[in-house]
Amino acid sequence: AIDASRSIDSIQKTGVENVSDEILKNFLDLKKENVDFIFYTPELINWLPKENQKVLNWSFKFLWTQIRLSWEMLINKPDIFFSPVHILPFFTSKNTFRLIHDIAFKKDPKIYSFKQRILLNFDLYRAVKKCKKIFVPSNQVKEDLLNYTEIQENRIKVIPHGYTRQNKETGNKERKKQILFIGRIEEKKNILNLIKAFNVFSQRHPEYILILAGKIDQEYVDKNIDLFNTDKIQLLGYVSEEKKYQLLSESACLAYV
Repeated sequence: AIDASRSIDSIQKTGVENVSDEILKNFLDLKKENVDFIFYTPELINWLPKENQKVLNWSFKFLWTQIRLSWEMLINKPDIFFSPVHILPFFTSKNTFRLIHDIAFKKDPKIYSFKQRILLNFDLYRAVKKCKKIFVPSNQVKEDLLNYTEIQENRIKVIPHGYTRQNKETGNKERKKQILFIGRIEEKKNILNLIKAFNVFSQRHPEYILILAGKIDQEYVDKNIDLFNTDKIQLLGYVSEEKKYQLLSESACLAYV
């Protein structure tokens, strides 16, 4: 059984959701005659085989995993449950496996709300207690788990992210004088240091602009409006895959901090 709730088409997909999509696609390539894959989802996912999906209808926007999926796990408990996303159901298989992308809320709690910290800390506690193995994308996340929880090292497996070479032709051969950032525009992405660095760079290279592409935390932007309020910075918000490839092909560089 696999939680496929972050792969539905009705959500704007960022890093976590894209990782979930790729894992689900690769599970299908590993299908064997003696293994049944069931993808649990709140709505039908058009790129997954219909016969492998179980749609669990839910009338509310929240708590699908904690209540609706939990109920399904209670009445039809699977042999193995895997979650590539961020919250475990309350009831699950004794053979539960989990992907944890990071535990930034432990390292820098002030950038999370009180409600978020309660939920995330409780979920991490349950993951450490219930999961036979926890998969992480880097040695840094592994070290964070060892430092902030009491999990045994042999229950953590590091599997770095891969990538698919796209070879997409966008028609844009000439690089523009623009620096690109792709990701959520929020405090934990360290955007302010990127802007400060860009401002230093601009003193020698005033012809460049900084493009920030990604879902915007408007409260965060409003709080730092003096830094964002300049014609040298463009806030694009969430962009399509096509627009992302266009920006990557025409920008001078991609910047992460």
